[in-house]
Amino acid sequence: MEITRLLRRVLASIWFTWLESSNWTHPLVYLGYVLVRPVFGTLIYVYIYLAFAIYTNAWNPEAALYVVGGSALYQFIVSGMSSVAWVVHEEREHYETLKYVYISHPRLQEYLISRGLFGYILGVFLMVVTITVGSILIGFRSFSLNIPLILIGILIAILWSSSLGAIASAISLFSSEYGTVIAISFDSFLMIFGDVLFPSEQLPSWAHSIAVGLPLKDWMALMRFAIFGIGTPDFSTIIVYQVLKTVIIFSLSLVIFRFADLLIRRKGYIDITTEH
Repeated sequence: MEITRLLRRVLASIWFTWLESSNWTHPLVYLGYVLVRPVFGTLIYVYIYLAFAIYTNAWNPEAALYVVGGSALYQFIVSGMSSVAWVVHEEREHYETLKYVYISHPRLQEYLISRGLFGYILGVFLMVVTITVGSILIGFRSFSLNIPLILIGILIAILWSSSLGAIASAISLFSSEYGTVIAISFDSFLMIFGDVLFPSEQLPSWAHSIAVGLPLKDWMALMRFAIFGIGTPDFSTIIVYQVLKTVIIFSLSLVIFRFADLLIRRKGYIDITTEH
């Protein structure tokens, strides 16, 4: 019975997020709107690389695919994680309904992650479209799709990136003005250290150590292999590392969010807005 109630709450949160994000517009119009930024962002990366390759006369198809694949996979992570991280700012600052969420929903963190699931559904769509457009531009055709490995990677990524989004939400509970900055900072941090556009081995040693500790680096290698056949990673070892890092990040998110939740209740910051 409890599982049934949980699923009903999750489905209701996903449906509500769809309505709120699309502003109750036509689904096709909204999908066209959300495609503009990621697709044109990928076009920018591709054309920058093409300009560099033409200027230096050093065309490297694997490097071009590395950029396209990283950009597409990053869209999935950011779409879901940002959906979790932005909920507190939107509910409190834009709609001023966060205190009603506290009253109506049994657990705030569960509500945030449920709201973020729509971002992952949308992120899969953005990822597929970005890979398709980017692959056409660079002339890549030979995909080596390992569907079970892709599904495992997506499931694990939802768990650890949702936990990171919950940590960002916990921090934004104390700030009515900088909620968007906090969410974007998490996204930018992952882009720099997550093997998105370039290998983290090119970073300084101290920065590379940070990248190794993050789950995104291993996840990128796993998904690039599963989708494009790039590299020869030991995916069983990577999955074990992904599970361990996910457990650590999830545990940290529970502790941090619980502490933040208790503190803002005590200080009365639940419904504080910029006007305060």
